[in-house]
Amino acid sequence: MIKSAFVYLSLMGMMIGSGNVLEKNQLNPEKNIPFLYMFLPCLLFAFVFGCRYGVGTDHLNYIAEYLYGRNRDVEPLFAFIESFFQSLNLHFAWFFGFIAFLQITLFLSAFKDRNLYPFLILILFLGGRWLGWCNGIRQATACCFFIFSIQFIEERKPLPYLLCCLLAYMFHRSAIILLPFYFIDKADFFKIKWLPWLVYIMAVVVARTSFINNYIEQYFSVVSEAFNYDEGYTTEQALTKLEYDTNESTGIGSLVSTGITLITLSFMQPAKKFYDSKFFQIISNLYLIGLFGGVAFSGNVILTRPFGYFTVFGGVVTAYVLYYMFQGYNKKYEIWGYLLILFELLTFIAIIYRGKLNTAEFHFFWEFV
Repeated sequence: MIKSAFVYLSLMGMMIGSGNVLEKNQLNPEKNIPFLYMFLPCLLFAFVFGCRYGVGTDHLNYIAEYLYGRNRDVEPLFAFIESFFQSLNLHFAWFFGFIAFLQITLFLSAFKDRNLYPFLILILFLGGRWLGWCNGIRQATACCFFIFSIQFIEERKPLPYLLCCLLAYMFHRSAIILLPFYFIDKADFFKIKWLPWLVYIMAVVVARTSFINNYIEQYFSVVSEAFNYDEGYTTEQALTKLEYDTNESTGIGSLVSTGITLITLSFMQPAKKFYDSKFFQIISNLYLIGLFGGVAFSGNVILTRPFGYFTVFGGVVTAYVLYYMFQGYNKKYEIWGYLLILFELLTFIAIIYRGKLNTAEFHFFWEFV
């Protein structure tokens, strides 16, 4: 447990340190940002997660398939990249390192304001969102393509957006649902102040009713085939593997998760005025969709996996809100900011503490092979 915490927190610290260098250089436009500092956080992330062993519910299966071949069909782009590394007789760490590099590069490159990098990295690690990238590697990578594509929605560039959706689809078939969201900028869910709270309350109510989840469970094979999810991956099996999900408990973990949501929602309106950008409006809309799906169907993996394309924006919006809190507008905001960080830290501690159950316990591959 101590080793895992040390690895993740050290990596987070080094990536944030690199982000701080970016921030200082950006404040002085006359200075050139060194090429190394631009990609150092991504390289560090790729090295650590490339060398991991057994982190992520499917990681050992992917290793076995890389070494001995697979007996199932996967999407073409993922299969091509895997075959490329196999043809060079490279260790599997190179393959997983490349996937991790692709994920983090797409993620960070999506945000033009690099002042946000430290906050994005902080929330990525403390909130345990990196573990989501290790679970369901193909869909997680497709998710990162979607995050990267948001800039093209903002700029009204349909062809680059369609290309990102195509690349995402070639990593995971479920990405086909992303096509209509090119028009998400036409809406502003936070224009009506009470609407986000109503959506959240409705999600909580749905979560407390079981008939919807039970009804969908009956048709799991149809959903599984349509979105290329593994057969037999039932909600009961998945919840055994994905115990890091604090929404599944009714104790402190649930209160912490609720606290993060309530603080984020409470500061959305002033943050929206602060950023005053189409980009923030888009990610806020996607965050609200993910919030509803993540809360309403938190006990049903069948539904939460497609909603994963939107729940990922929870961490992004939280990072934006946190950055706003520390801009010196109000000392009380900073207090709320520290409380938000504390809640994220408690989430991280819970994930690490349950590392053997949720596959967050970190091991390097050379410890076993």
